[in-house]
Amino acid sequence: MDSSNNNKSIFERHRRLSNLTLMMLSLAVTLLILEFGFRFARDAIKGSSWISRAENIDDDDLGWSLNPQKQPLTKANACGETVVRGTPASRYLNRVPATGKGGTTVLFVGDSFTQGTEVSSNALYYEIFEQASGGRYAVAAAGAGGFSTAQEYLLLEKVFQTIRPRIVFWQLTGNDLPENVYTGTDISAVQKPRAYYDPASDSFHLRNPSLWLLRHSELAKYVYGEMLKIERTRPFGLSSLISWLTPADDPSRSDHITRHGLKVMQELIGKARKAHPETLFIGFSVDSTWDKQYQTAFESQGALYFAGLPEKISKAGRGERLDCAPVDPHWNHAGNRVAGEVLLQLTEQVLAASPASRQKP
Repeated sequence: MDSSNNNKSIFERHRRLSNLTLMMLSLAVTLLILEFGFRFARDAIKGSSWISRAENIDDDDLGWSLNPQKQPLTKANACGETVVRGTPASRYLNRVPATGKGGTTVLFVGDSFTQGTEVSSNALYYEIFEQASGGRYAVAAAGAGGFSTAQEYLLLEKVFQTIRPRIVFWQLTGNDLPENVYTGTDISAVQKPRAYYDPASDSFHLRNPSLWLLRHSELAKYVYGEMLKIERTRPFGLSSLISWLTPADDPSRSDHITRHGLKVMQELIGKARKAHPETLFIGFSVDSTWDKQYQTAFESQGALYFAGLPEKISKAGRGERLDCAPVDPHWNHAGNRVAGEVLLQLTEQVLAASPASRQKP
């Protein structure tokens, strides 16, 4: 036996393994320095803590909710327009009706279009709806970016007794169907644990669909988000990679997601109407992706639905730029103004055609 070999350190005896271990440790330390250095630099550059800037915070029931500690800020959106964002009314309400104005109380429930992070707080579509109504409606709003139908239903139940709306407007997007179904492969930069509804057991469960890296790294989420912005204007293949990595690329799974997502939506609309039979429910989608399917889901449960809203808004816009696409598909200030006016017109038409609906759906 070679005694000289026994006198060598473990690093000398296993040089390759030692080098690999040191490389991994160095990489881990470097990544930690980058991660926490990014967080420190971001707060230093912004001149405030993350809690004072965050639009949303974690929530044990919904997954995330509004941030009542958020401070007002002024920024520019993707169109270059100046955006003045205020503080939400509460953890679950973006806005409450103005006191002393009377009018029929209505509640808008939705996702990022209702939270409206890329438009000034006083210029959102439901603000325009109330202003243009001349006092006929007192408007409240509850919505957070990325919300699914299940989260919107839970949010509705949290605020209903506070607002007691006569009409609930349920704002939808093309994201609702996939977000209603847990896949465990969502690589969105904004995903967190979210509430999912199981029709079989009539129960809600909090599950996290995002990738591990995007769950734990603010730097990774930032870099990924910036890459998505570049991809929208100068495609370099990221969209193809995302499509390959997600179930949407598999027709059989995509069909399952569509069917199950619609079933979840339909049942939750039915639950909401059953829980609040004196309230008129009206659904509408901000895009045309699932417009016909959404219409069927609402009308099958005895609710109303404004079909073809994107086309009506586009026509009423008379050539104005209504969003910040391709960088950001959300309505800009002009889009919110036109949407609010169109929604008010459609509402008045429906109520004029069926006065009884003012009292009972």
